[in-house]
Amino acid sequence: MYERFTDRARKVMALANQEAQRLGHEYIGTEHILLGMIDEGLGVGASVLKNRGVDFNAVRLEVDRLAPHVQAHMSVGRLPAAPQARKAIEHAIVEARGLNCHHVGTEHLLLGLLNVQGDVGSVVLNNFGLTLQTARQEVLRLLESGSRKKAHPSKVLILEAIELLQEACNSAEAENDQNRSARLMEVITSLSALLHDTQES
Repeated sequence: MYERFTDRARKVMALANQEAQRLGHEYIGTEHILLGMIDEGLGVGASVLKNRGVDFNAVRLEVDRLAPHVQAHMSVGRLPAAPQARKAIEHAIVEARGLNCHHVGTEHLLLGLLNVQGDVGSVVLNNFGLTLQTARQEVLRLLESGSRKKAHPSKVLILEAIELLQEACNSAEAENDQNRSARLMEVITSLSALLHDTQES
């Protein structure tokens, strides 16, 4: 089930297993996956929660309230996923595909939880003001920001140069300086071609 999961997403599921055992539950539910995401704390899923002002300690208290500890013999080993947790994982896989991601990350697990309306995981998140729509918007923002940071410095410089030259070209046209405008457009065209070659390499 976890073959396409990133290392962080696998860690979330391992921590979810531990949380279920801590609460004396014999299954991994959506609430345990949420706790596992908070325990992991460094993935995109946790970053979405932090950025949306979700208090981790308050989430833990809310989960404990809605899914209280059971005084039972502690299960050992890997616990089975409850039907709603399996649904959340299936939704996470769909979310990953929708975002053109080859692997399922913690952000997709978070969106998966929010897709299973009415279960403890989504109820807790909704209680803290997080909806599927707002979470997806934040995921997209973080992924876009991460992609820009990973871009090769030369690409960033070329893009900035093109923007500056385009502004200069607009000014030249406004001043009816056709010669300067034409020269600037030649440079912009050359830089655009260079950027295209860089992206393909």
